[in-house]
This record gives sequence, C-alpha cells and structure tokens, in this order.
Amino acid sequence: MAPSVTAHRGLWWPDRSAENTLPAFDAAFRAGFGVEVDVRRVLDGPLILAHDKPQMFADLSGLALWEQFLELAWAAPSDLPILVNLKEPGTEADVAKSIQKAGLHPRCWLFDFELCGADPTVVKAHAPEVRCLARVSDRPDGEHGGDLDGRAAPHLPPWATGFWLDQWEVDWVDADAVDAWGALGPVFVAAPDLHGRPFDLGLVGGWAKAAGFCTDVPHLITALYDPERPELHPADPWW
Repeated sequence: MAPSVTAHRGLWWPDRSAENTLPAFDAAFRAGFGVEVDVRRVLDGPLILAHDKPQMFADLSGLALWEQFLELAWAAPSDLPILVNLKEPGTEADVAKSIQKAGLHPRCWLFDFELCGADPTVVKAHAPEVRCLARVSDRPDGEHGGDLDGRAAPHLPPWATGFWLDQWEVDWVDADAVDAWGALGPVFVAAPDLHGRPFDLGLVGGWAKAAGFCTDVPHLITALYDPERPELHPADPWW
C-alpha cells in the first residue's frame, strides 16, 4: 500500500493565509488527502485551529473552532488520516477526549508533545484509544533528537504507537530510516518544505514503506503517481 499523502494545515497553497481554515481542510478531504491540523486554546475559551498564539491575530473571529473541524472530519472519507499537532500544554485531555467521543480515533494521531510540553500520559489516561506519535528529529527536540542520519537504535516510548520523523535542517529520512523506525510502529514523514527547505521529489521514493508523509504541496506529489491528475494550483518555483 502506498503511503498516505497528508496536506499540511489543509490544502491552501499558494495562499498561505488560508492555512488551518475549514475551507482548506474541506478542499484537502475532497481531493483525497489526509490533513495535519494545529490546535490551540483561546485563553480559557474554546479550542481553535491555529499555528500561532491567539494574541498574534488581530481578529479572532476568523479562526475556526476545533469542534467545527471535528464535524468536517467526521463527514470525510474514513481512510484519510488526521494528524493533530498539539501547540500548547493543557489541551491534550480535551483534544483527546473529543476525538474519542467523535469516533475519529481510528484515523487520528496526536503529536508534538516534545515541542509544546504537553503530557502524552494525560492523553492515555483520558482517552486510551487515541494514538500518539513520538517525534524523531535532527534537532534536540524529540526522541533521539540531533541524530542526523537515523542510525541511533530506535526506541518506542511506552505512550507512543508510532513516529513523526522530522527533517528540520537535513534530509535524513531515507528508506533505511523508514525501515528502522517502522519496525516499531507506523511512521509519518515531515517533508522538508514544512520547514521552508527545498523539497527534492526524489526523496519520496525512499518513503514507500511509511504510513504517510506530510507536505505543503500534496497536489504536486500526487502528480508523480498519476500524471493525468490535474493540478489544483499553478506551479510555483519557490520550492
């Protein structure tokens, strides 16, 4: 089975202002892509979809609610994965419980505990069916952080079911790395464009055994598999 292609913050490219919006996620689901979504909380208020802190926005009324996303996701095809990026501690219990209550846990994965300081054991205590990913990175912010070539002995934390293989500064995730980490659980690969680096499409071949990979330009990636598939946006030479 080919790895799933996940749209980073929805299908928005090249309009970056549309990231983490309901139309972007709806477009991704309709195009047959999984999605990665960022979740925060507005002070003591509701959970929202946002990468940046709420105070960075001039108008909070334009931000989508997490509950609205759950409704949208429920109506999407059940084979499309949902990767939930926790952006701050204190949200893990509510996010996990809402996923389990909505019945979306068979295709949801929570991650980024290492970066935001959230506690994955809270997830397991409140919603044991919800799965979590451990971050493996070429920076010291995750499991085996700073391991550039992926040769450290893979280790699966007791709270994790799989891995998010991140490539901040180096293209270290190849077929050998996917095999090594994938022997312990499903792996999802972060394409280098997520961190503003050029994306060599030749890397995709090394991710064939991954559960999926996440990119800002999923519509261009699928053209590799199906040359007849029309592009959803014109090509942009920046990457």
